[in-house]
Amino acid sequence: MHLRHKQYGSEHNFTVASSTSGVLSARGNISEEVRNGVDVGGELNGESAMGRGQVLTGGPGASSVDGIMVRYSGEKAPEGGFAGTLTFAQNSLVFQIGGNAGQTTSVSMKSMRASQLGTGAHNESGFSSLTDANLTSRQGATDSIRVIDKAIEQVSVARGEMGAFQKNNLESNLGYLRIAHENVMSSESTIRDADIAAEMAAFTRNQIMVESSTAMLAQANQNPRSVMNLLG
Repeated sequence: MHLRHKQYGSEHNFTVASSTSGVLSARGNISEEVRNGVDVGGELNGESAMGRGQVLTGGPGASSVDGIMVRYSGEKAPEGGFAGTLTFAQNSLVFQIGGNAGQTTSVSMKSMRASQLGTGAHNESGFSSLTDANLTSRQGATDSIRVIDKAIEQVSVARGEMGAFQKNNLESNLGYLRIAHENVMSSESTIRDADIAAEMAAFTRNQIMVESSTAMLAQANQNPRSVMNLLG
């Protein structure tokens, strides 16, 4: 006979008993507790992670996997204890910050769900996040305050990271793009717009040269006529 709990992990157990010794329990009519569940274990991105049942969660304070949860769907531990490797991509926001391909920057935000805030706060009630906060007892209220303080700290850190990204990445590049835009517009204006003073001077010079040429031609035509008048 094989009995199995519906849940996974070391925190779940059940009791068995039988009227016959050695069937389900060592002694007849005496219940025995069965507690042989195993929590999944491993690392995420090379950083330590906490296993709870089938779920592996990035440890508090981890630089790249804090709060990331991965579920192992196998029903039993694989041979050798190694199930495989999981590869995942960060779902970050990508901004185009330049006029050329590849001039991008990205930013990602941690989850602000209640289940992801207040994690890692030391407390005696076993609260792991804001969702566990319980004010029905004195100790629970005290530990809830610790969890809330931790959540406020995490939100403040996230806001600081977003503010730094806005200031150092977006606003600085915006200033650079504005200067580049002004330079391009100035160059275009130099190419397209005429210098009125220079053009008027050139026009006047050309007009004087045309009138001078006309006067010289008129003078040249006048001399042969004078000679013909003298001969006549």
